[in-house]
Amino acid sequence: ILVAERDDKKGEHAEKKLYAVNFSAATNLLTLPHRDVDQDSGIDDLSPAVLRRAGIALPEKELVLDVVKKGFDYADKLEGLTMIDEHTLAFVNDNDFGLSGAFDPESGRLVPADEPVPSFFGIFAGL
Repeated sequence: ILVAERDDKKGEHAEKKLYAVNFSAATNLLTLPHRDVDQDSGIDDLSPAVLRRAGIALPEKELVLDVVKKGFDYADKLEGLTMIDEHTLAFVNDNDFGLSGAFDPESGRLVPADEPVPSFFGIFAGL
């Protein structure tokens, strides 16, 4: 599967990368014995090194595309991906559908931003 790893920054120092992730050699977590854990001490909080020591094989990932290096540095989020064909990728940044702003707890309403961040749609060809 393709996975987007991203921050919420804009510009040339932003991190937005697409990885192909292969789960075939990874440990199926459903086969592990059940452990009662609190909300902040589950498997998600363990480092890769700790997981490996516990005998949990991680999925393999390979960088497919550094989106920022290809010019997508003008939006803070990369949120949706789809393959158009074997060599073409479409992506979207919904930016919360223009609903960016502040929440007013007294009225229960969203106070719209003066200048909502626009949504973007893009296509990368030649993967």
